[in-house]
Amino acid sequence: MYEPARVRQIAEDAIRKAVQAKDNPADLINVALEELVRARCELPGYTTLAGSAA
Repeated sequence: MYEPARVRQIAEDAIRKAVQAKDNPADLINVALEELVRARCELPGYTTLAGSAA
C-alpha cells in the first residue's frame, strides 16, 4: 500500500541527513531511494523526490 505522507517523511529525513556530506541533487535522490527500499516502501515518482532534494 502506498502511503504518501510516510514515504515523503522517510525520503525527507534521509535527504536531510545526507545533505551534510553531499550536495548533488542526484546523490541526494539516490540516498532517499536507498532508504525507501530499505523501509520496503513503494517508490514515489521522480518529481516527488526531486522536489525534496531541491
